[in-house]
Amino acid sequence: MKHLLALLAMSILAGCAQGDAQQTNKPNVSEWAVIDTGKITNELRELAKKQNPYPDGVRENAYDIVTESRKVQATIRGLEQESQKGCEVDLSKKPKQPLLIDSYKEIKAYDKSCVEGQLNASSYKDQLDTLKNKLEALNNEKELNAKHRRKLDDAAKNYLPQIVKTYAGDQFSLVLDRHANVVYSSTGILIDVTEALSNHLSENPPTIDIQ
Repeated sequence: MKHLLALLAMSILAGCAQGDAQQTNKPNVSEWAVIDTGKITNELRELAKKQNPYPDGVRENAYDIVTESRKVQATIRGLEQESQKGCEVDLSKKPKQPLLIDSYKEIKAYDKSCVEGQLNASSYKDQLDTLKNKLEALNNEKELNAKHRRKLDDAAKNYLPQIVKTYAGDQFSLVLDRHANVVYSSTGILIDVTEALSNHLSENPPTIDIQ
């Protein structure tokens, strides 16, 4: 009987020792970490952009597209105003013919048929057709730019939790945005892992697909 009890006690002690060893080998997940999500999201976005470039013929800088579009619109406006010369109508005489009212800077009236006739003249028509086609192409490029930009933004935003979990999930029990207000922490430990994660992304760039 004494021999049996001794064996049982040894078995229990061995089990406890094994449990302690397993606990020792487990990563410490009691700490809380903070991360600058803006910085990491921007880095993910740049990575996504590198792996998924803008479509052919679509510039990355939307400002350049908008600036060129405004210049084309201004040129069209200038040609249309030029075509109105010689077609002015005195509103005080109560004209009966169809009119075009221009209130761009001041209210003016023009004989519609006169203006349309001049616009259809080859000196104006060819230029306007070319400019309007150019404007349509620029508007299409602007839409494609915005669509691709949204895809990159969404991909980076959606991938952020995944990369944080992969990198920090086994090390920390909770990862907060750097700007989160922590009212109380029992350990008082908040580890900023932004730079470490940034370096991890540089050394181990993930593949980010955009939909």
